[in-house]
Amino acid sequence: MTEEYALENGFKPKAYLRDYLYVAQDTNNQFLLSQPTSF
Repeated sequence: MTEEYALENGFKPKAYLRDYLYVAQDTNNQFLLSQPTSF
C-alpha cells in the first residue's frame, strides 16, 4: 500500500523500505537460486 493511502486511512508506518537488491549464486545459469530478495 502507498504511504498516502495508509495515512488517509489512519495507519502509521512502522518502517520504510529504503533499498533492496536481488541475490543470486551464479547469475549466468542459476539466477535467483538463493533467497530472491534481500531487504
